[in-house]
Amino acid sequence: MNRLIVLKYMDKLTKEDINKYALSQDVSLKSNELDLLYAYIKKYSKRILNEPLDVIDEIKDDLSDNVYNKLLELYDKYKDFIDKLK
Repeated sequence: MNRLIVLKYMDKLTKEDINKYALSQDVSLKSNELDLLYAYIKKYSKRILNEPLDVIDEIKDDLSDNVYNKLLELYDKYKDFIDKLK
């Protein structure tokens, strides 16, 4: 049930939502980074929940070091929650 809720939430995310969250985490996204993150969330939401580190690694070269490191930090923070969704 939780997985379905998370997937529905991800489906409704907007670029503005993603940007606001990034700013709340003291991360400023470039336009291309925001576009990439939005596209991946929309297209690969299930994969993000199943293989988050693989997805992060896949887009690493298209992100600044700051954004990449923040994604890893957030993964570590929410790893237990993500694992429960599998």
